[in-house]
Parts: sequence; C-alpha cells; structure tokens
Amino acid sequence: MAPPIHPMPNHLFHHFLSDPSHWRLGSFFFCPADHRLIVPKRMRGLGWTLNFARPLALPYLYPSCILATVYGGWELAGALGTGCDARFAIKRLVVLGLISLCYRLANPIPKTRPPTSSPPTATTPPLPLK
Repeated sequence: MAPPIHPMPNHLFHHFLSDPSHWRLGSFFFCPADHRLIVPKRMRGLGWTLNFARPLALPYLYPSCILATVYGGWELAGALGTGCDARFAIKRLVVLGLISLCYRLANPIPKTRPPTSSPPTATTPPLPLK
C-alpha cells in the first residue's frame, strides 16, 4: 500500500518556484521536495515544465523529443522540395530509430561490477604424471 500523499500548502509551492536554487540553467525545475510532476514555468503565463527531480519526468520527455525530431525532419524535407523518395527514407529512419529505442529500453545494459582485488591464494602444485 502506497503511503498517503499529504497536501502541501500553496505558499510552499510558490516558495519552491521562486527559489533560484531549484532552477537548473535557468529553465529546468529540479526540486525533490515538490511532489508535482508538471509545474508552472518560472515566468508565470508562459506555460508549464517538468519537475526533473521526479522519476516520471524522463518518460514524459522522450516522446516529446521524438515527436519534435520527426516533425522537424518532415518539415525540413518539405522545405527542401525533396521528392517522395526522400520522405520515404525519412519515414524509414524514424521507424528504425523507434524500434532501436524500444529495443534499448526493453534490454538495458547490465551494470558490471568492478574487479575485486583478492589476495593471492596458495595453490598446490600439480601432481606429476606417472
């Protein structure tokens, strides 16, 4: 059973947003004490951003980046006046990229342990053959 989430007062939310130590590079909000995933941007009225201290922030960010890349490539191909072959190649690259991303996320690389330095052990010499 998950622990209950206690509601925080509004003045704490405003304190988190106004504290400059919670903003990385001026536009990335990183506050582990704030349990919200989506928070208002630093300058009110300009939209929303993610709280990158939350574990679910990155799964929300990946599809946005993929969609922006696909849309940008599609618009670039249209602006350059390319034919159907180039657009087909872009579609194929996008599909292959999505397949490789899904494969990578489904099969994470196992972390290797650093070699341990164990003291040399005395070994018995091999028995002579008769």
